[in-house]
Amino acid sequence: MIKFLRQRREERERERVAAGTDWEGKGYVFASPTGGPLSPNTDFHVWKRLLRDAGVWDGRLHDARHTAATVLLSLGVPAVAVDRSWAGSPGERHVCGPGTCT
Repeated sequence: MIKFLRQRREERERERVAAGTDWEGKGYVFASPTGGPLSPNTDFHVWKRLLRDAGVWDGRLHDARHTAATVLLSLGVPAVAVDRSWAGSPGERHVCGPGTCT
């Protein structure tokens, strides 16, 4: 994760230089091309474009999360790690039920 964040910081610096005086510099790790906040539906539009460009079924991003979890489990990733990788409310469980993951 640290390596990824360092790479991301380098990418942000290149984006800052490219934006010039339009750079907002709000400190976001993932931001608009000018350093400002992303629109809440940015991932939706990017997801739809990726599906279209790949020529695959127009599925929901939510469904892809479930597919990703299934693939991770089938590859032998521990259920507790898969469960923790899902964003959600604190204590929310998707893979592990109460007392099933340690």
